[in-house]
Amino acid sequence: MLLAVAGGNTVIGAQSVATAKPDGYTLLATLDMTATILPAVYSKLPLDPQKDLTPVALLARVPALFVAHPKVPANNLKELVEYSKRNPEKLNYGSAVLYGQVLGQQLKGASGLSYTYVPYKGAGEAVQALLGGHLDFMMLDIATGLNFLKDGRLKALAITSPQRSSQLPNVPTVAQMGWPELEMSVWYGLFAPAGTPAPIVEKLNAGVAQVVADPAIRKRLADLGHEVSPMSPAQIQALVRKDGKVGEGCT
Repeated sequence: MLLAVAGGNTVIGAQSVATAKPDGYTLLATLDMTATILPAVYSKLPLDPQKDLTPVALLARVPALFVAHPKVPANNLKELVEYSKRNPEKLNYGSAVLYGQVLGQQLKGASGLSYTYVPYKGAGEAVQALLGGHLDFMMLDIATGLNFLKDGRLKALAITSPQRSSQLPNVPTVAQMGWPELEMSVWYGLFAPAGTPAPIVEKLNAGVAQVVADPAIRKRLADLGHEVSPMSPAQIQALVRKDGKVGEGCT
């Protein structure tokens, strides 16, 4: 079954899959935060993602970018921090995704950056606010930000990956700016309801690995800034546990 269920920081879609029949026909494609950050941030959830969902496959990893409106007088993250210290509370930072809020708080704590946080209901709404100059800067995944950067509507301040991106070789990493603790990559995973038989999970995992091994698919993903790194269901479960501990540190 193909579900297109948005909202609630992925909780609504996750709950729909968690309560579905565990037969391998109802799957959830979602950001890793569903299983790693949500349980740490929300005291009450209608499901326990780490118990009610079974990891199937890791689809791709994608680094995040700190991007700014061209009006902002800073060309990299360090300059933005210095500007904010000279102009306290003048900058606005927005997000519709929990990741953006968490990373913004981590940046504030690490660098002393000063900003006013503006929450949005949807990612599209937040991006339009930034493009219109109503926001000064925000976090975007590289796939979303590339086109806006290429046509000059936004400028990149730093990338959160350990190395510079081949798509944006002139954009420094957060470590090069002095904050290696901000390194992170969002990953997209495929999950099934808990109790889905292991042979079905393994078959689905093998199918995804076969698809992403296709050179044309890999190139398309690479052009979007996505990194392909297939994992077994057991490896994904270990990754969820590890990243979940990081999520606990964000609360």
